[in-house]
This record gives sequence, C-alpha cells and structure tokens, in this order.
Amino acid sequence: MNKFILVILFSVSSSVFAQSFVSFKYSQIYSNFYFRDRTGKADESLKADMRTGYGIDFKKLVHRNVYIGGELWYKNFGPMSYLNNQKLDWNLHYVDLNLGAGYILNYRRIKPYAGGSFYAAYLFKANQTIGVNYYDIIENNSIKRMDFGFNLNGGVQYAFSDVTSVFFEVMYTRGLKNLEVDTEEKLFNTAICFRFGLTFLIEKGESNYNYIFRN
Repeated sequence: MNKFILVILFSVSSSVFAQSFVSFKYSQIYSNFYFRDRTGKADESLKADMRTGYGIDFKKLVHRNVYIGGELWYKNFGPMSYLNNQKLDWNLHYVDLNLGAGYILNYRRIKPYAGGSFYAAYLFKANQTIGVNYYDIIENNSIKRMDFGFNLNGGVQYAFSDVTSVFFEVMYTRGLKNLEVDTEEKLFNTAICFRFGLTFLIEKGESNYNYIFRN
C-alpha cells in the first residue's frame, strides 16, 4: 500500500513539474577515427579535423531536475591524414537521431547540466580526397552506412527571460559499430563537439510553475 502511494505521489509531482523545451544548436566538431589494422596497430597519422553540425532537440522535465529528450541533427564527421606529402581527407555526412536523459541544476538564472544519450546515424554522403583525387566511398562500398554509439555531454544554460535561454555545452561522442567493410580491421567514429544555441520553453506544465527559467 505504501509503495502504491509513493507511485501516485511521484506521478502527480511529475505532472506538476513537467515542462517541455526545444533547442536549436550549432556544433563545432573535432572529428577523428579510432582505427586499428589487422595486427591491432593504430594509424598515428590520423588527425582530428574541424567540422560542423546543426540540430534541433526536444527535452521534457519529468521530475524536478531530471529530463529526458531526443535530438535530430546533421553532423559532418571525418579526420585528415598525410601520405607521401599528399593530404588525405574524409568527409562523412550523417543524419543522426539520439535519445537520452540528464540532470539540470536550478541556480537562479544559471543552470549547469549533464547527460548522456545513445545515437543511431545514417551516412547519406561520403567522400575521400587524396591530393587532387576524389572518391565516392559509398559508391565504392568501402564504409558501412549505419552507425550507432553514445554521447556524453555537459554544459551550462543561462536564462535571460522567462521563456528563453542560451546554452553552451561540450559533448564527447563515440561510435560502437565497426565501419570497416573488411572486419579484420576496426574503424569507429569519435569526436569532441562544442555546441551552443537557444532554448525555448514550449510547455510550462499543469501548475504553470516555471522551474527551469525561474529567476
């Protein structure tokens, strides 16, 4: 009976504090590969390259400081390298969907937060440039088109009105699927992303208590 009462109280408090937010974000991405050849040796010539991404996400505060949410974003991945004084460049274009959860602190207008998510991404365009030569690596069937992995992020949100805030966050992303067609080698996406944008309150909840954007 006591457990049943606790469940009811949790459900009521969740509906009272439930709020929804939508965010628009820009990402500066430092993308690399985790690569191992057939002998397990890493390619030391691989270097992270700077890429960009754009996304939109939806978050719902489900109980005081806890939120759940999902994000849809376009991300451009791919490192660079040099071979015999020729630059090698990978250019991978993904559509990415991720689902996750996190925790946000409410301290006046400043809101630090941290979270994690799992992602699934589809490679819709990919090429490799070696010197002046250009190769379509999807057409050549030299890379797998589906990728999945996880993201870890932390950031801070600053509310400058009752319904709008700006944010900055750092996200680490790591692929868990081997992208090599030759499975004796291992190739995984990895990146550090610096992201910023705007967040808008779109639902205050039944109590109209504006928790996240409270002064």
